[in-house]
Amino acid sequence: MTKKIDKTDTEIIKILQKDGRTPNTEIAKKLGLNEATVRKRLQRLIKDKTITIVAMGTGLGAGGIAGSMSIHADFKKLEHVKNELKKINEIWFMVQTIGKQDFELEYYVDDTDAFSKLYSKIQQIDGIVEVEKSLYTELIIEKYDWSLPIHRM
Repeated sequence: MTKKIDKTDTEIIKILQKDGRTPNTEIAKKLGLNEATVRKRLQRLIKDKTITIVAMGTGLGAGGIAGSMSIHADFKKLEHVKNELKKINEIWFMVQTIGKQDFELEYYVDDTDAFSKLYSKIQQIDGIVEVEKSLYTELIIEKYDWSLPIHRM
């Protein structure tokens, strides 16, 4: 489900995409709003799961192994596969898709042994038909200030 955000929400998010630690008072000043308005909007955006504010570590910079997997599952077992994948701690991002693959996920592990164990664990899930795996070798672009859709009235 797509949530609707307005131009003010978008401007708040743009500021936080550049620096997630920007104080509400500074955001309010930049946008000509009062701090209470910014605080209430942020609370709503967080509650609605439109945004989340976290510190992001990059696996490649930390020395481990990061990568992605595309998973095709038996249609009748999609829910089971999804629930089993959600239990795996090494998976930090996962989406269900429409297309050739049913799930796309990203993972982070400490070393090749941990990768082998993760891959084996995923392969053993009842309902998994095929797994395509990739290991990331070089971080080329990492940005969080991509543009957001704006609900136009």
